[in-house]
Amino acid sequence: MIKTNANNGYRQRAINTAAKLSTMEAERTQLIEKLSTIEQTPSTHSAFSSLANTLNADPAKVQHIGFLALAIITDIALLAFNAAVTVAKRATAPLQQPETVETQLLHTTHLSEEQQQFAQRIRAGEFGHKPVMRNIINEMRLRHGTVKPVFDALQQAGTLNKNGRGYFLASQGGLPNG
Repeated sequence: MIKTNANNGYRQRAINTAAKLSTMEAERTQLIEKLSTIEQTPSTHSAFSSLANTLNADPAKVQHIGFLALAIITDIALLAFNAAVTVAKRATAPLQQPETVETQLLHTTHLSEEQQQFAQRIRAGEFGHKPVMRNIINEMRLRHGTVKPVFDALQQAGTLNKNGRGYFLASQGGLPNG
């Protein structure tokens, strides 16, 4: 997942995921160390001993595997619970109505005619789902002072959304993938 995020241009998300991963691995290591120091009570020892005898295995290894399996099941249950909470939050969040073309045009009325035509081309997806300001400036030989107000107006109108430093068209699927 980290590699996918990094390859798709979501560098910050990849960095955040990598940071969480090392924290989770450290926590897992600490829990495994704690499990190895747990004293065996007669009831747990006898349960694992009888299972180990049945399997012809070392009771300490069977106990270790049993606790590890319990930890994995707990992790999966917590992940499922977090996913359910996230879905519930999304389901209860009010949906925003997209602006009509007329309201979107109101945000661009202060632009020159050339900038308004340029805004229409961006809206139409002529520069792709993720228009890159620098590439457009270079390709069309425009000035930053001409292009930036168009991007700002389209963002204010809800046509473009910003993700980090990049932009993406809101009308073509909403949030970026990843």
